[in-house]
Amino acid sequence: MPVDGLSPEMRASIGDIEDTFPAIIYGGSGNGKTNFVIKLLLELKHLGDILYISYEEAHGKTIQDLIIRHNLATQLPNLRFSDGETSEELFNLLKRKQSPKIIVIDSWQFSGLNNADFEKMFKHFLFGKSIGRRKMFFVISHIKGKEPDGSSALNVKRLSHIKMYVEKYVMFPISRFGGNKPFVIWEEGARKAWGEDYDHKVLELPKGKKKPKPKAKKLPKEKEEPAAQEDEPITNIVIDNPAKKPLFKEPLNAN
Repeated sequence: MPVDGLSPEMRASIGDIEDTFPAIIYGGSGNGKTNFVIKLLLELKHLGDILYISYEEAHGKTIQDLIIRHNLATQLPNLRFSDGETSEELFNLLKRKQSPKIIVIDSWQFSGLNNADFEKMFKHFLFGKSIGRRKMFFVISHIKGKEPDGSSALNVKRLSHIKMYVEKYVMFPISRFGGNKPFVIWEEGARKAWGEDYDHKVLELPKGKKKPKPKAKKLPKEKEEPAAQEDEPITNIVIDNPAKKPLFKEPLNAN
């Protein structure tokens, strides 16, 4: 089932998504992964309850700051944080009738989950006919080079329908649902971090060509009445010589 309610910017990036799929968000620390996930969750909150499993930070200061900075208690009232379930606990939780629709795993490397665990969840909770088997999984991963770190993380990427690489506050997607435009997470930070490369790598303009500035609208000029020419008659009287009687072009009392 297609998902409505995405902003034009998000739709241009991840496409016309359906209500069930796995996705991976990967990138270096401090590049904007978590902030992007929050932006994404804010656009999907109407779909149902959200479980954010913070394997890496638990309920530490980073998560507390995140909640305060984004006012999540108000903005995402259907979001619940967890400091980590085992594979079996998570599977049993998701089997419940009133289980969350959207699951965020942060991060894969700290979760203790493996290929078999993810494939089991993939089989039971994705692409089913019932609501309980049509969930969304968002896996956050660290990187090695520019790829998810570890063989199991690479397998998650292989199975994901949307692959989202985050660098310098910009998310670069590869989505089966279309879109595939870079998503700017924080414009000021991105422009500063990318420098001269921002226009062609982020805005995808040809190299050397900058985004044109909007042209100022020109006000229409006021129409000026043409000035009367001295040598043109302003009546039907033509005066050849002021000393002579006026001559008329046509008789004034013509019948």
